[in-house]
Amino acid sequence: MRAPLPSRRRGAISSFAAAAIASLLGGCDDPMFVSEHGSYELDAEELRLELLHRSADGAHLVEQSRMCPVLVGVVDANGNELAVEDGEDLTRCAAYEGNGALQAGEPGCFVASAGAGTLSIAPQACEVDGADAFGPDTLAVDVHAIDDVAVEYDDTTMRWLYRDLQAAPGQTLPPMPTPEADGSWYVVVGERIGIVPQPHGVADPTLRLGFTDGTVRAVGPDAPSLEAGDDGVTRMVPLAGEPFSLALELPAGTLMGAPIIPVDGTTAASLQLLVGWTVCEDEDCETQPLLLQPIVRDAQGHRLHGADVQYETGGTAVIDDEDDLPGDGVVLDELCPDDATGETDVGVSVVARYHGLEASAELDYHCPAGPLSPDLDFDCACRSDAERPGGLVWLLLPTLALRRRRQPAGTNRRSR
Repeated sequence: MRAPLPSRRRGAISSFAAAAIASLLGGCDDPMFVSEHGSYELDAEELRLELLHRSADGAHLVEQSRMCPVLVGVVDANGNELAVEDGEDLTRCAAYEGNGALQAGEPGCFVASAGAGTLSIAPQACEVDGADAFGPDTLAVDVHAIDDVAVEYDDTTMRWLYRDLQAAPGQTLPPMPTPEADGSWYVVVGERIGIVPQPHGVADPTLRLGFTDGTVRAVGPDAPSLEAGDDGVTRMVPLAGEPFSLALELPAGTLMGAPIIPVDGTTAASLQLLVGWTVCEDEDCETQPLLLQPIVRDAQGHRLHGADVQYETGGTAVIDDEDDLPGDGVVLDELCPDDATGETDVGVSVVARYHGLEASAELDYHCPAGPLSPDLDFDCACRSDAERPGGLVWLLLPTLALRRRRQPAGTNRRSR
């Protein structure tokens, strides 16, 4: 069976903020894909997927991307995962055949051409006992021609908030902010920002596409230097000057992003603070605050991305500033006191400040009795299959799949 999630009783979620961060920054060992009948869990070397990809979302690729499948898990019809001992190599326990849009490339890899394809997976005898006892399975692959692909800048933490989190109990989130009509971003001069140019289908912008061998370049006379992170996020410190764009260069062609418009932070005219709370489906679970999402706007209503909002917290909670999330959101950590002797009602105040603007939130929630076990196993906290114990939606968040080697970014958000 898939490794069970640790107990999350009565507000235990506060000790899992680190797992949420690891989940977002590629620290989890979740598979990229699950085959049609759920028998095989697969990764694909060097393939970059959209940031909030779930394993069950399937394989949607840009043409001329490479698909180099790697078997990372075998699951029976009852959801039991094949045990793999230390030192055993599961990757040799399957053979693959590409059909339709997947054509054989270099050994162990396939090249995607526009159209529909299938990756056929057949078990092979190997050093892992029982790996060849499972039947064949397939993975559907949908490949888009470059002319049918566009690119946008991914508003990651905002999407996370509206897709997987909720407002405080008894409240509702306001409508999700509408992007600029032309997709442009206003960014703050001199303040570090991470941007992800994300390919998507022209006909369906919600259909986000994976790719390989992509290079991001800044285009424009005043374009800043770029930092390409292992997590797939492109970071920069915008310079004063003319608008620039990010171009994503792919084997099939170059996708040009919308204008990025540098502005001075002093043009900020309003600051709003949204709080994302965990979603509970278990009667023994209680929701807690997790994500702080600021929205900074100028007098014309344009959102200013990358604003270095400063936070002050009252109570036990702190801002997790060890990870550089893609987007403007930050995560709350240490929500529950370690020295609590019984179940505790906690109140935390948060104040956000930026260039004389201020927004605040009062957060009241419940903590469990006593400290939680420090040796909880987070390995499967971000698995994305539909069947799993527990009911905390945020813990089902996928890995930031713009990665293959699963390395945390390790960049401090405040080192701007």
